[in-house]
Amino acid sequence: NVFGTAVATRAVKFATAAFCVCLFVVIGAFLQGNEGIETLKHLSQGGTVQGAFITMFTAALTVTIMTVIGIPVSTSQAVVGSIIGMALAASGKANFGQLPKLFICWVGTPIGAMIISAFFYRVLGPIWDKISDRFDIETLDRYLRIALIIVGSYGAYALGANNIANVVGVFAPFHPFNTLSNQWLGAIGALSICVGVITFGRKVMLTVGNDLVPLVPFTAFIAVLSESITIHIYAMVGVPVSTSQAIVGGVLGIG
Repeated sequence: NVFGTAVATRAVKFATAAFCVCLFVVIGAFLQGNEGIETLKHLSQGGTVQGAFITMFTAALTVTIMTVIGIPVSTSQAVVGSIIGMALAASGKANFGQLPKLFICWVGTPIGAMIISAFFYRVLGPIWDKISDRFDIETLDRYLRIALIIVGSYGAYALGANNIANVVGVFAPFHPFNTLSNQWLGAIGALSICVGVITFGRKVMLTVGNDLVPLVPFTAFIAVLSESITIHIYAMVGVPVSTSQAIVGGVLGIG
């Protein structure tokens, strides 16, 4: 979701994208993953570590099936759905106190990214046109490639800060995970995201980059910048949201 448009437009190699994601997702999880972890930690209170395992297994299985098919889906929604399903199955009750906040943010994610993307496209588009008249194509491609790597790395940071809660949040209340700080728990969990990127990330990158709206490197830059800002905002709020919905909103805002 953070490098798909860049890889699909062949502005950035997959290996470069994977390296940047792995580095910055760990940094983002370590520095700013705490708020999201706390949100899912409270949603998971009252359960057991065995229940947490089942919750994560079912969420991971759902997302894995979608990934193999090549469809980007929301890990955040899969995890929260699994938490609620597990709570209802175990006790017939679920902690719905956090859900209104989550639902509002989920709806606001693609809409917010779309608005930000349309704004940046309208503002930066004329500036880019003027720059294009002054430089040759090779120089423009080089600068755009650098810009895409920078904004993709920022997106990976925001991904780690926001979505790391999906990986470790349900385990946080239980021993031995509660012996670690949220920072280190997030950083360790981020390593598993890195494994996912390296093994199965390419197919979803191409889906995001090719199958929504035809993009060139400049519009790819706008889409990822808009997605990254949106996800980072929700990371600071402490609500894990969908990077898939954010990048779709960003791409559609351009379209």
